Amino acid sequence: MTEKGSKRTGIPRKFEHLIFRWLLRAVVVFGVSWMMTACNVGSNEFTMGSEFIDGGSTLTMIDTFQIKMSTVLIDSLNTSNTGTALVGHYVDPNLGTVTATSYFELGIPTSFSESSDNVYDSTVVILRYNGYYYGDTTRWQTITVHPIAERLNGNEWDNGIYNNRNTPYSSEVLGSVHFLKRTAVSDSLVIPIRDTLGKDFFTRMNEGDDDYMTSSSSLVNYFHGLAIVPDTTESNVVYGFKADATNLVMRVYYHRPNANGDGQDDYYADFPYTSVDPAYNRIEDDRSQTLLKSLVTQKEDLSSTSTDGETFVQCGTGLLTKMRFPSLNDIQLINKQGVIMKAELEFSPVANTYDPQALPDSLILIETNKINAPVSTLTSSDGTTLHLSPSSDELYNENTKFSVDITDYIQNAFSDGLYNTENGLLISWGTTQYLNRLDGLVIQADQKAENGPKLKIYYMTF
Repeated sequence: MTEKGSKRTGIPRKFEHLIFRWLLRAVVVFGVSWMMTACNVGSNEFTMGSEFIDGGSTLTMIDTFQIKMSTVLIDSLNTSNTGTALVGHYVDPNLGTVTATSYFELGIPTSFSESSDNVYDSTVVILRYNGYYYGDTTRWQTITVHPIAERLNGNEWDNGIYNNRNTPYSSEVLGSVHFLKRTAVSDSLVIPIRDTLGKDFFTRMNEGDDDYMTSSSSLVNYFHGLAIVPDTTESNVVYGFKADATNLVMRVYYHRPNANGDGQDDYYADFPYTSVDPAYNRIEDDRSQTLLKSLVTQKEDLSSTSTDGETFVQCGTGLLTKMRFPSLNDIQLINKQGVIMKAELEFSPVANTYDPQALPDSLILIETNKINAPVSTLTSSDGTTLHLSPSSDELYNENTKFSVDITDYIQNAFSDGLYNTENGLLISWGTTQYLNRLDGLVIQADQKAENGPKLKIYYMTF
């Protein structure tokens, strides 16, 4: 079977890749510089073999393509069972106010010895930090614990719960804590719980309640779970806690007389986090006091011309940056046969809006269409997700940038002859990070700025 060639050159794609490898070798050997607009590299400057490139070939690097950038709001995100419980409240000057409340169910203890000698002591909820925070950790925080008013049933189509679900919880406060995470080594937050709940659980467990204490499913039917709710009047930080059966529990302490009769033995039973139904984080955002206040639906993106030449990405709230390339078809105006050898995309965070140590290390690109629906994630040649890592300017905090090879995307975009300029790319955090964090990124969208976005295409003509 004969391999099909490029529509513009007729050269089989395997030879196109081979040409590119020879070209890179020639650049290294002869020190040819391509880093300039419309830089022509004549064939007299290096030799690549007449069987691949004829004597009249020229390589041109073009970086003057127009890039239109905007901010997009994804309507909802599945934040269930991410392994992280997010709790807190934070006001970001660029992105607005965000409030995170965590909902989860409790399972029955894995071991407990019933005895008429058992005596109830106290109850606490224990949450263990996972090291993540968003905001000002020097501020005091108050969080309260409430019983959920209904079971956490997942959606019919994916059994998930999304960040905008508003699950009702009782106004009854089962417990509260006013705290400041003083040191990095403090690993747990302990919240005292009212004895009315603790004693009820203890009594039912100690008496072998067959209706509600035989399985986690039966317990969830009786007690639907807990909501961990932040106080929005004073706090300015969101913390991440480990959400699994080992690290998030309601612990009931009790004792019984020791065998010698001269003291007591202390015990506890853990009612652990369980996923009989999906646990999830509710993420509420208020952008009414920001440049993003008019962004309300997914189908209508907000141009960077309306946001001071900047666009935004934020985990958990659904904010993404969209990039379109309306002048990309101008490459067809080159009056020679040619082939796209390489395409690189560059963009930068706005200077002094970020902590170099906290930049995302795993941005991804997602193909999208006119109505901003995510289509598919860009992958590398081996089929794995294409990840973008920053080159950081830790000294001046001004010249940090993200760059990525999008050759396959650009070549495929021309597979039908013309690039559809209504399509584009969404910039997003990596999937796992996007669902269990709240970090934001402000991107420079003005191409006239020194660190503005660029699309660089290396084009070989014959």
